[in-house]
Amino acid sequence: AHHRAVRPALTDALTSAQFEARYQGWRDQQQQQAQGQQIRQQRRRIERRIQAMTADLERLKCWPRWQREGELLAAHRHLLQPGITRVEVIDWFEEGSPTRTLSLDPALGPEAQINTRFQRAKKAQRGIPVIEQRLAAATRALSEPPEIIDRPPAAAPNRRIQEARQGVRRYAVTDQWQAWVGRNAAINDRLTFRLARGNDHWFHAREQAGAHVILRGSGHPPQQVILQAARLAAHFSRLKQSGGGEVMVTQRKYLRRPKGGKPGQVLVTQERGLQVRLNQVDMAKLLATRLP
Repeated sequence: AHHRAVRPALTDALTSAQFEARYQGWRDQQQQQAQGQQIRQQRRRIERRIQAMTADLERLKCWPRWQREGELLAAHRHLLQPGITRVEVIDWFEEGSPTRTLSLDPALGPEAQINTRFQRAKKAQRGIPVIEQRLAAATRALSEPPEIIDRPPAAAPNRRIQEARQGVRRYAVTDQWQAWVGRNAAINDRLTFRLARGNDHWFHAREQAGAHVILRGSGHPPQQVILQAARLAAHFSRLKQSGGGEVMVTQRKYLRRPKGGKPGQVLVTQERGLQVRLNQVDMAKLLATRLP
């Protein structure tokens, strides 16, 4: 007679303690792999940021060329006729004073052609030390051990946050995103320049008195979340009377206080416009998400 061998069950071969030990080892391995992947992703992000900042720095270091072009155009102002796209000038900065052709914007007048060059050079000079500081910080972060790169930034003391947030209205746009809204000029100023982080999105009704709105979350916000924050900016401004309008959208890092400006005033160096309409039913739902 043929006898079929009986294969022992896994539970017969391993005790519960051995099984638990093997499972724990597998789980630890999975966790280590996930942490390793996260660290590699963070390092790649830092490397891409370093590449971008290095390219920006090289571009800004060209400011002497823009300054020189402004001076050459100022010396040849009589040649700057409306609508022309290029002009030939004598470049006294080069040996032998050769003739040089400069491109022009036909939509600009003579003074604007000149001032644009000077302003670009001045802005680049101001930007160079800022980029250098950010580049040095990113380079240091890349050279630090992974556990330091992976460590979240230290949180500010709760009392300080609570004091800064007094008077700020907060709305839960989604589970991951909140919109913070100022009430007046002083709170707008505190919200933008004390509470907002560099990559936070900032909203304000274009050319209208109104609230500053900061979108707070992690990562890049979806378009629908951006639209909701823009609606809040329109609602808490004079655009509410007309049922909507254009809202400026930018990031906090592109804002600065004007010299001698009043609280709440900002200078925007880079922004885009977003047209919004205020629907009464949708706004009621959005306003109902206000947090205590």
